[in-house]
Amino acid sequence: MLYPLLGAFGLCAGITTLLFGFGGGFFAVPLLYALLLANHEASSLVGQHAMQVAVATSSAVMIVSSALATWRHHRAGSLRWGLVRPLAPSIALGALLGAFAALPLDSTWLRWVFV
Repeated sequence: MLYPLLGAFGLCAGITTLLFGFGGGFFAVPLLYALLLANHEASSLVGQHAMQVAVATSSAVMIVSSALATWRHHRAGSLRWGLVRPLAPSIALGALLGAFAALPLDSTWLRWVFV
């Protein structure tokens, strides 16, 4: 029953991504969170950090997808690097600050921030 459910959620994530340009995280994060809690005790280390794991997994998928899209745009010559380069330090700093800020947060609080 797990694999058809994962397939259905993947289909929904793909459809919303196709229609709106985003949406996978709306399905992936809650699904991963629920699966982690279903397979681990809430008091376990995994259970205590389930939301961080779900958000980090979704972020990792986004990093790979955005890197692939950037590479394709670069190959097509449609990327204006002169506009992108000045943004890179701010993006990197924001990502680091967000990652470090999420470490001490309780999963319950982070779940409500995500919602």
